[in-house]
Amino acid sequence: MWNFRLMGRAEINEDPTAGDFFNVDALHNTADGLVREAIQNSLDAKARDNPSPVRIHISFVEHAKNVSETKIADGFLNGLWDHVNACDATHGKYETIYWLTIEDFGTRGLVGDAAAADDPKPGERNDFYYFWRNIGRGKKEGTERGRWGLGKTMFPATSRIHTFFGLTKRINDKRGLLMGQSVLRIHRIDDKKYYPYGYYGNVDPTDGFVLPIDDAQTIHNFTQAFRLTRGDEAGLSVVIPYYAKETLNFNDVKSSVLKHYFFPILSGELVVEISADAEKVLFTKISIRQIARDLLASHHDGFDGMLDLATEFLSLAEKDMFVAKEQVVNRSPMWSEELFSGEKLDALAEQFDSGSMISLKIPIYITPKGKEHKKSYFHLVLKRDPELDQPMDVYIRQGITISGVTSLREAGVRALVIATEEHIATFLGDSENPAHTEWQARSRKFQGQYSIGPSTLEFVKEAPRGMMRLLNRRSELVDDTALRHVFPAPNSYGKNNKEQKGPANRDPTKVVPPEPKISTRPKVFQLSRTLDGFTVTLADSGKTSLPLVITTRCAYDTGSGNPFKRWVKSDFDFQSDRQLELEGGEWLERTGNKLRITVNSDSFSLRANGFDPNRDLIVDARLEVQPNA
Repeated sequence: MWNFRLMGRAEINEDPTAGDFFNVDALHNTADGLVREAIQNSLDAKARDNPSPVRIHISFVEHAKNVSETKIADGFLNGLWDHVNACDATHGKYETIYWLTIEDFGTRGLVGDAAAADDPKPGERNDFYYFWRNIGRGKKEGTERGRWGLGKTMFPATSRIHTFFGLTKRINDKRGLLMGQSVLRIHRIDDKKYYPYGYYGNVDPTDGFVLPIDDAQTIHNFTQAFRLTRGDEAGLSVVIPYYAKETLNFNDVKSSVLKHYFFPILSGELVVEISADAEKVLFTKISIRQIARDLLASHHDGFDGMLDLATEFLSLAEKDMFVAKEQVVNRSPMWSEELFSGEKLDALAEQFDSGSMISLKIPIYITPKGKEHKKSYFHLVLKRDPELDQPMDVYIRQGITISGVTSLREAGVRALVIATEEHIATFLGDSENPAHTEWQARSRKFQGQYSIGPSTLEFVKEAPRGMMRLLNRRSELVDDTALRHVFPAPNSYGKNNKEQKGPANRDPTKVVPPEPKISTRPKVFQLSRTLDGFTVTLADSGKTSLPLVITTRCAYDTGSGNPFKRWVKSDFDFQSDRQLELEGGEWLERTGNKLRITVNSDSFSLRANGFDPNRDLIVDARLEVQPNA
C-alpha cells in the first residue's frame, strides 16, 4: 500500500528540489540525465565475481496487453492518486497505463539490511538503505561513478506522476524485495498536511515506517503486470509509470547511450538493449558502429571518428604507449617539454602530423590532505583528421563521459582523456558536480581535500590543449590558416564566432567550433595570393630537408558549414580545367579540389590560377610524413 507521512506543525516546509541538479546545459534532454544516472548505478553495482559485461534492458511499454494486465498494473497505484491530484488537480487518473522499465543484470542488487533506519557502521555496505531512504546522501567513493546520492531522483523526475517502483533480487540472500516511491510536494487532503515523499510497501502501524514487500505472489504479479525479464538473476528492475512522453522517447535514449557510454560498450564492460513496441536495438562492442552510422547518418558531425579512435586505443598494448616523465612531488604539474625528451617529442610530433594516433600515459601524483602522495596516471589520445573542420575532445572517468569539460581549440583534431586508475578516478570523482558533467575545483567534496588539488585538476582538464601546444612547437606542419589571412573570409568557414556555444552547452557528439588563433609554428611553405589564385613556395629555401610531400585542398567559402565538403565540380576541377604550374616537384594526385605533390628541389613552386576573384578562396595546405629516401 501507499503511505505518506502526516506533517507536524514544527516541521520546516520544503518541497523536493534534487531534480534541479540535473538541469544543466551539458545534459541536452531528459534522456541524457536518466541514461547517465541509471547506467552509472548499474556499473557501480557490478557483481564482484562477474567476468561478463553488465547488461541493461530499457523498455518502453505503450499499453497493457489486456484488461487483466491493466487491472493488475493499476492496482499497484491504488492509494496514490489522491495524493497526486492534491498536488496537481489537472492530472486526474490516466485512462490507459503505460510505463518505462530499466533492468540491470550481472549486478549484486540492493544488498544490506532493508529494515535499517540509520547509517551503516564503517565497513558495512547497505545499498538498499542509501537507495530508498536517503536523498543527497551517499557512500559511494573511490572508483565508483556516483558521489552525491542524487542520481536516483531522475526516476521520479521522469514520471508524469513523479513515481517509480524498484524490484531487486539480491546476490547474497537471493531475496526479492519490492518498494515504490513518489516524490511530490507538501500537500493537503481533507485538511491534513502530508510530507512530499510517499512509499509503497508494508507499513509498520506503530510509526509509519515502510518495509519492502517480499511476498512471492505479489512480486510475481508485479513482474507479470509490468513485463519484467528479471527471473531469478540478481540485479535491480525499475518501473517508471506514465513516463513523460513529451521529453523522453526511444531515439533520445538510443542517442544518449551512444554519447555517454560508448567507451564501456566498446571495451566490453557494458551491453545495452533498448526496446519499444515496434523497435529494438542492442548495443554491443560489435554492433555499436552500425548503430552509430544509422543514428548519425544525417548529422555528419564526426563522432564516428571518435569511435574509431577509442577502438584503436583499446586495441593498443600498454607497452606500445608513450610514457611521459614523472613530475615533481608536491609541485603543480605543467604541460612543458620537461615531460618528454627532445627525441621522444619529435617522434610524437612526426607520428601525429602523419595522421597516426598518439597514445600517451601521463604519470601524476595525487596527494590527499594529510596523507602520503599516491602514484597515478591517466591516458591522453590524440589524432589529426583533415576532414574534421572543428575540434572534438571527450573526457571519460570510469566509462562515463564528463560532457561539460573541453579544452581543444584546434580544428581537425580529436582527443580522448581517459581516467580509470583508482587514485585519479577518486580525485576526479570528488571534483564532479551532481550531474557528473563538470570537474570543479570548488566542489564541496573536493575543495580543501587535496594538496595542490586545483592545479592538478587543471592539468588534467587542459591535457589535449597542453599537449597540442607541445606538438605544435616541434612540428613543421604548415599553418592551415595562413591563406585565410591572405584570402580574407569573414570567419572560420563563414561561421559567426559570437554565436558559438561554450563548453557547458556542448553535446559530446557535436564538435566544438575553434577559437581564432595565430599559429607560432615554423613554416615550411610560403603561401601568397595572386590576382586570381595563389602560389606556394619553400619558406626557407636551402634549409629544408627534402623530399617532402604536401597535400593542398581548396574550396570557395560557403558562409556556413564546411566549405571542403560543400565543394562541387562546377566550382572548379583540378583534374581538368585548372591552370596549374609546377616546378621542382612531382604530381602524386590531381583530382577534384585536392592536390598532392612530392617536393624534391629548393626551387619548388606551385602556381594555381583561374579562380573567381569575386569569391573568397579557402586553402588548406598540410605537410605529410617525409618519404623514405
